[in-house]
Amino acid sequence: MQLRSIEQEAHEFQQLDTKLVGLKVEKQTLPLWEGLKAMQFLDQEIQQREIEHEELQTQLSENRRESERVEEILEDLKRTLSSDKRVERENELKKQREWLCNGLATTQASRHTYETLAKILRLSVPQDSPAFIQNLAHIQSMQEKFRIRVDSLEDERIDQTNELTKCNQELQNLNAQLQTMGNKETNIPYKYLLAREQLCQELGLQEQDVPFLGELIQLRQDCLEYEAGTNGILRSLALTLLVQPYHLESIVSYLWEHPLELPLEIRRIEEKQISPTDQKKEEEPKLIDDDEQIFLEDLPTPNRLDLMLETRPDYPYSNFIKTLLEQEIPYYLSTNPLELLETDNRFGSCSLLHAKSYFRKGATETAEWQILGWDAQKKRTRLQERMGQLSDLKQEIEGILEDLRRESKLLADKKAASDRILEFKQFKEIDTDSLENRQEILDDQLIALRNEMNDLSALQEQAHHTKLLLDTLSSEKEKLTLNLGSNNKEKELEIRDRKTYSEQLSSFDLAQYQDYIEGLASRNSLPSTFGSLEQIKKVRMELQVKLDTRINELSQAREQARKKVETLMDHFVRPNQKLLQTYPTWTSDVSDLRPDTEALDMFLALQHKLEAEDLPRFKERFENMRSRQMKSDIINFNVALRQWDRHIRENIAELNESLSSIVYQQQPQTRIKLTLEKIQDTQIKQFNTLLGAAIPDVGANLQGNDKNLEIANNRFFEATKTLLEALKADELFCKKVLDVRRWFVFAVEEYDPLSEKQVRYYQDSAGISGGQKAKLAYTILAAAIAHQFDVFNSSNVSRSFRFVIVDEAFSKSDDENSRYAMDLFKNMDLQLMVVTPKDKVNLVEPYIKSVQITTCNDGQHSFVHSLTKETFKEELSRQ
Repeated sequence: MQLRSIEQEAHEFQQLDTKLVGLKVEKQTLPLWEGLKAMQFLDQEIQQREIEHEELQTQLSENRRESERVEEILEDLKRTLSSDKRVERENELKKQREWLCNGLATTQASRHTYETLAKILRLSVPQDSPAFIQNLAHIQSMQEKFRIRVDSLEDERIDQTNELTKCNQELQNLNAQLQTMGNKETNIPYKYLLAREQLCQELGLQEQDVPFLGELIQLRQDCLEYEAGTNGILRSLALTLLVQPYHLESIVSYLWEHPLELPLEIRRIEEKQISPTDQKKEEEPKLIDDDEQIFLEDLPTPNRLDLMLETRPDYPYSNFIKTLLEQEIPYYLSTNPLELLETDNRFGSCSLLHAKSYFRKGATETAEWQILGWDAQKKRTRLQERMGQLSDLKQEIEGILEDLRRESKLLADKKAASDRILEFKQFKEIDTDSLENRQEILDDQLIALRNEMNDLSALQEQAHHTKLLLDTLSSEKEKLTLNLGSNNKEKELEIRDRKTYSEQLSSFDLAQYQDYIEGLASRNSLPSTFGSLEQIKKVRMELQVKLDTRINELSQAREQARKKVETLMDHFVRPNQKLLQTYPTWTSDVSDLRPDTEALDMFLALQHKLEAEDLPRFKERFENMRSRQMKSDIINFNVALRQWDRHIRENIAELNESLSSIVYQQQPQTRIKLTLEKIQDTQIKQFNTLLGAAIPDVGANLQGNDKNLEIANNRFFEATKTLLEALKADELFCKKVLDVRRWFVFAVEEYDPLSEKQVRYYQDSAGISGGQKAKLAYTILAAAIAHQFDVFNSSNVSRSFRFVIVDEAFSKSDDENSRYAMDLFKNMDLQLMVVTPKDKVNLVEPYIKSVQITTCNDGQHSFVHSLTKETFKEELSRQ
């Protein structure tokens, strides 16, 4: 049962394999079908072009004869008309009128331009020369006014722009302050608040127990104009923590053990809490006696810094703060830098401070410059109000700037208009009335003259129609000439395409493939006629995609069938334990069998033996296996030879592309290219005929008829046997026909690059000198190097590797051709190492930069000596 299952699955596997081989052969035949159909189509098209060409030539000849006849009639009419003096007078008047019309058109355009410019400048258009001159004088005076107003507008624009810049800067500063403040209750920078929060958490303190001095003081309302300067001067003092004496020890111990990321100053409060009565007394005005000035403490706008500040009302240690401020900032306000410079203990509203021994400038440009004050909400409200005022001011300034821009543009337009209108120098440039009057006079003269020429009107009409007919014939001639050129061009393209297809099919014996091609067309219902090459290519591509899809499907199905067969074979070779117990000798009986489709015949033979030694059936299967393998090998062999053929053609084409960039001879300038043709050799033709006969018949495989399949197989075996016997019988014949390079005759064509005409033709080395041989060899070698290194690709110059070693290349070449080779290598920008004996050094000396001399005096040890070119020349001169 297992062998029968293997046989059934093997039969399906073999059928799939046979179909797959057939489809692959169809795919290989598809280019031949395309080539034949394309050549048939192109033959028809070329024939049709020739017919069209003859028809166009006939029409062109008829057009030429008719044109000559009409020209003669027209010349006769012209001679008749020209003999009449009235015609001559009419032509003269027409010329004058045409000249006058052209002048009038130019003047009208100038007048229109003048009117447009005058409208811009609100001027009237002059009707005579005095008014024109008066306008010029008026415009010149206007230009001076324009210049003065433009300067004034520019000054005003600069002033407003500066104001807008200041407004924007102040808005940015105020916005930065608001962003920095956020929702904080005080103005102390956030990082200092975090440091205090951490300190209080570690020591179990309340934040109100350790306030910053800046949280307890702020400027009086009447001193806010000094806010920026005061905050800059008091920044470091305002960031000082005030600590009760009983907290000082724990705080100092903490700071001793823990580092901080910012500097922190601490002051001990050295004052008892004051009573409300004492506080009330403190708030009463008192007289301050100072060497510099005498004033009441609470009088408006004090001029000493500590008195410009007020203390938070609910803070119990306000006396301590006042005393501290008196000691630390006893500075008076200065209104100018000279006063600040000459007197110490002074400060300016710009945050510049003059102490007794130093000057200090406070920072007010940072976002956190505002640090004083205990109520941030009031400050936020004040900043927001100021920002609203600045926004209104900004909008007003922008409106002014827009008005200035519009006025500037209007002035620029007027200035340009005045410059342009001053280009008109004379009234006649815009005087259209006088020209129109002259035109009317000429028109009246022409009407009067034509009334006298009624007898010539018929001849003039006839001449006019004759001229129209001649123009029509001329247009038809141009159209026919274009059609003829287009016909020739399309015919050339079709001939070129046909030649390409013919060359592609020249390597095949089409008679041997005719049945395959017809079978391919029949089985796939391909059209017999086509309307264009594109349609043929499209059908070919669609069928190729269809075949590829079918091949992939069959390949997958064949692979699945193979795996299924091999699985059954494996189960047969390695049976289960129960079967081994029943048949102990099973393993030894099947020891020669392998679970592989290559060994399928052995399984089938075993089955046939078990089924009454059915040897004929075994033989039939063996032959099927052998046939399938041999067909596959023959097909692959043929494909390999055709690929070699195509590779040679592609290499020749690539070498010719490089050779087209190399000048072979300068005077006259020529280039060379390689050519190849199919060799007319009997043995090679015999081999191709034998190979074509051995290619399997795909139609018989696909039809599935056993009798036809047997006949095709017998024919295949006989053809294959004949091919193999021919190859084995003669070793030289075998080497010759299997070397695809010997299928061609190679030659060199020297041609004129301008006319593409052949100058010389070199098929072999007979009849040319040794120098010419070397020159041809150098040029082809250079083309190969250029192709290998991609020399002529301009985008690849900077990264192209171009190192070449030339070993004794000039030993059999004359000096002229040797220099030609070196110049050629130099022009290609190659990195060259030339190995040559000393007697040829003079040839390469102009092209080298250094010399490496190799010596071997004892015949065993070699030495290399490196010399510069100059040193080497000195050594040669001494010798």
